[in-house]
Amino acid sequence: MASITFWGASDDLVEIEGDLEGCDEYPLGILNSDLGQYTIFEVRTDRERVEIVATYTYSGTWTFMPVLPTEDDPWPAWPMQVSASPQNDYSLQLTIEVPDGTVVAPVEL
Repeated sequence: MASITFWGASDDLVEIEGDLEGCDEYPLGILNSDLGQYTIFEVRTDRERVEIVATYTYSGTWTFMPVLPTEDDPWPAWPMQVSASPQNDYSLQLTIEVPDGTVVAPVEL
């Protein structure tokens, strides 16, 4: 098993920590909602996947929400934990325990 951690930095960077393909620093996308600006990432293996919606809210905080890509996708049996980020006081962090070989990538919309 491996671990992936999502957290937000400044008002425009999504940090993804881990020793897996795709773990890196990404600029916040330009997608807008009533809540704020967001970017979507896919976390996938050959058989399972989940999307993570990374949102920088209009109140100046970060949040990360796991969602299923489609109603036909089952929830992966991956432990997930949400906590306050130790890097700053305006971001949650989402940590997911995933199988080795899992890939993380931004979703192109």
